Amino acid sequence: MKTTSNELKNLQTKKSFLDKEVSRLSKDILKIKSEISDLDKKIYKLSQLDCAVIVSEHAILRILERRFGQEEMIQEVIKQIQEEIAPKLISKTCKINLSDGLQAVISKNVLITVK
Repeated sequence: MKTTSNELKNLQTKKSFLDKEVSRLSKDILKIKSEISDLDKKIYKLSQLDCAVIVSEHAILRILERRFGQEEMIQEVIKQIQEEIAPKLISKTCKINLSDGLQAVISKNVLITVK
């Protein structure tokens, strides 16, 4: 009877240990699945970059000009920029504050960007 009782306790202890181990491993599995999901998202985003087309501002202006008939508006914007900036223009890189609060960045007589 003593042997059966000891064997029962040993089996119950072993079962308890294995239950705890299964619980721990289940948590590890969930963590690993979450990491895999994050990696899948990153892989997808990076793979899309290889296929994505980056559209330049120049291309957007040409589409506005040619597809939507905005040539006059674009030429007026260019004229305003030239009239406002030309008197202040110097040959090195500089920043010029425009009347509307924007700032023009010019390098070697080329308007690079407006911030």
